[in-house]
Amino acid sequence: MRTLAAEYGASDAGLAKACERHRIPCPPRGYWSEKQHGKPIRRLPLPPCPDPALQTVTIHPPTPSPPEASEPTDPPLDPDLAAVLESVRKLP
Repeated sequence: MRTLAAEYGASDAGLAKACERHRIPCPPRGYWSEKQHGKPIRRLPLPPCPDPALQTVTIHPPTPSPPEASEPTDPPLDPDLAAVLESVRKLP
């Protein structure tokens, strides 16, 4: 699950949840280890899926997050308000 999730830019938990939502059986823990050591394994067939919305799974690459601004910028002030603020800053 980790290897396949990395290919799609997803987390292994996210991919597992997608498989669960679409009723796709996943190998149980130890499946690949047992297969690697030549032990007999049982492969589950895909169950029938009568819901057309669940028959296709589309995995999109993650969208890059916008770069964070290093310093927040204040919106421009009304010139009259800016003059008042400036005069207040000059007060002792």
